[in-house]
Amino acid sequence: MINRSRKIRTWTYVAAVATIIAVVAALGLIKPKAQPTSLGPVISSVATSTSALLNAIPSNPGRRGFSLCNLNQTAANFIVVTTGTVTPTTTNGLLIPASPANGSPSCYNPPSNIAGGLGTNFNAIAGAGTPVLVMIEF
Repeated sequence: MINRSRKIRTWTYVAAVATIIAVVAALGLIKPKAQPTSLGPVISSVATSTSALLNAIPSNPGRRGFSLCNLNQTAANFIVVTTGTVTPTTTNGLLIPASPANGSPSCYNPPSNIAGGLGTNFNAIAGAGTPVLVMIEF
């Protein structure tokens, strides 16, 4: 013989617990937790040349900060960077020199009031060779 009262009793308890949880959640006593969106830095690199490269690093409105680095160690392989629609030349723009011989990178860390904002695009030209422009953005 099947004991039906036990099945009904178990079902009643499950329904009662579910109802209590729903009421507590509806009253706001249980608050959902937001997931963090702390993405790591994004690293982009582009080989530059002695011809101006417009939009070498595209704009990113979500960019909150960045570093521009030249990893080449040959002194003549400097990089000049401009923003927006300004075409870079070897004498016009922000000079990022070649890295020193000790291997540490030569980087530029901008102020927050850079022309065009932190999310602007970057144009580049090399003094000689094909040094690589590296951007670390966060």
